Amino acid sequence: MSQSQRPRIELTGFEARHYDLLLNGLTLGYYPLFLRRVYRDLEIRPGEKILDFGAGTGRMARALVRRAGPAGQVTGLEIGSEMQAQFRHRAARLPNLALLGQRIEEPLALEESADRVLISFVLHGFEQHRRILIIQNAWESLQPDGQLCLLDWNEFDLAAKPRWFRALFQRVECEAAQDFIAREWVSILAGYRFTGFRNREYFHGCVRLIQCRKF
Repeated sequence: MSQSQRPRIELTGFEARHYDLLLNGLTLGYYPLFLRRVYRDLEIRPGEKILDFGAGTGRMARALVRRAGPAGQVTGLEIGSEMQAQFRHRAARLPNLALLGQRIEEPLALEESADRVLISFVLHGFEQHRRILIIQNAWESLQPDGQLCLLDWNEFDLAAKPRWFRALFQRVECEAAQDFIAREWVSILAGYRFTGFRNREYFHGCVRLIQCRKF
């Protein structure tokens, strides 16, 4: 993939090195509380095997592996070198937290299937045909009845949002994100053999967690 085709979510430089702090700042310190709600809603079970597509700094992966317990396993897939360095630092004392330098839209060579695949604020940064490849990879990586968890922007009409929100969204997000929020993701996922949908909303409905199962 050329530099011009690089998804916006592949961060480098200052943004990559300070990603977690930037998220905290953009949400006026609310982001850690938001993540606690998400972890509760995910209902991670002890012993789960989880794949974290586009795991970034490992912030969520570390929290998930602690909830999965010593019998669980979380494997993050991340290609950004600066993000990988932060992930490895977080994983240093957690033997059941692993990292693979793997693109999530390309064919995956995984040793075993997972109970759950998490895709958190990653899918919106890709073009639609690459999003579909990622969804197909998630399906193929899951055990029968395994769960896909998609945490990302909800569907909404950006033009109907307050001016300050539109300005912030357009400043911090890529053009692909505007395409993402216009699509009906439950219908799309249902077309790729997922079922049993549950939706949870955050940030006044702007962010959504979709949980569904492979069939």
